[in-house]
Amino acid sequence: MAVIFNEGIEIKNISNKLGLISSYFLIYKGFGIGGFSIIFNLIVIGLTLSFDKGYKKLIHRSLTFILSAVWLSIFSFNFFDDYIFSGLFGYELGTIILNFSGKLGLLSFLLFGFIAFLVINLKITPTDLIHFLKNIGKKIKSSNIENTLENVETNEEINKNTFEFKNAESKTEPTIKNHSVLEEKPEKVEKNDSEIEMKIEKVLNEETVNTGAINLVDYDHTLELKSYKAPQLKLLSDHDNNGVITINQEELEEN
Repeated sequence: MAVIFNEGIEIKNISNKLGLISSYFLIYKGFGIGGFSIIFNLIVIGLTLSFDKGYKKLIHRSLTFILSAVWLSIFSFNFFDDYIFSGLFGYELGTIILNFSGKLGLLSFLLFGFIAFLVINLKITPTDLIHFLKNIGKKIKSSNIENTLENVETNEEINKNTFEFKNAESKTEPTIKNHSVLEEKPEKVEKNDSEIEMKIEKVLNEETVNTGAINLVDYDHTLELKSYKAPQLKLLSDHDNNGVITINQEELEEN
């Protein structure tokens, strides 16, 4: 408590010190996560008073929320190691039940409390649960039986069809011994107009050559060489130098 009222400590809560105090007493010192049930109870009371309806059920609802807070705190004590979930109330009450009746007694208390909530508030009795579970079991069995019957029928049909097919294969014989052979007719090749024209021109050229319609002239092989002149001897260079051998010293050094 000294920490709460210490002004030097920063409080990280949306409601500041009021939220810290209420959460401290309601959750840490109270019912743990069951404290949220108390908050919902206060909300329901506020709505009832605001709309002026449901006064007859107000006590019943408030009692239900309080018992839910107690049950949740004991449940959290049994299934959570951190005692912040059960609060101080759940820890103390769970410890008393555990020391008095053991683990089995604690689980029985939680189970019967849950069944009582179902019967009183939701009007669901154990017989209704048994009938519901039986109906689910019957539906599952019927669906399994239908599936097995369908599988058996399909397997029988498949076996029957395969047996008939094998018998048909063993009994079938060829009925036509002589069969006619289709004669292949030669296909007519269509000729293009261009090929026909080329053949016509070829035939005409051959006819003109054979008939001598074209007069060939003798070819003159000297027709293009009329202006040709033979080269003269003076064009030749004299490399002999009248039989005198000269040696160029510079040319030798370069080589």
